[in-house]
Amino acid sequence: MRLESTVGVATTYYLKGIVVHAGSGMLHGHYYSLVKSQGKWMKFDDTKVDILEDKAIQIYYGSPAIAQGHDWPCAYMLLYESEQFLLESERAEAAELAAKTTGK
Repeated sequence: MRLESTVGVATTYYLKGIVVHAGSGMLHGHYYSLVKSQGKWMKFDDTKVDILEDKAIQIYYGSPAIAQGHDWPCAYMLLYESEQFLLESERAEAAELAAKTTGK
């Protein structure tokens, strides 16, 4: 996603996590999370962790398939990370590694 600020600076954001609700309503159902880490999507559901394919994430994007009935999973909250933050983090990690390698 790319957004432009009020001062005309564009920033790119990447989807980093999804909080999912599976159930027939807000008072009934189950919540779990999907997190993208090191290029892979992972599903954290109570004590179970699974690695998912990128295309599997799309089932959380909209209305349910008719065959799924009432307990369909749906994105409840989307979490984004800015490209600028990622670049700054990479630079900081590279500087830290260089400092450890050179002993400074």
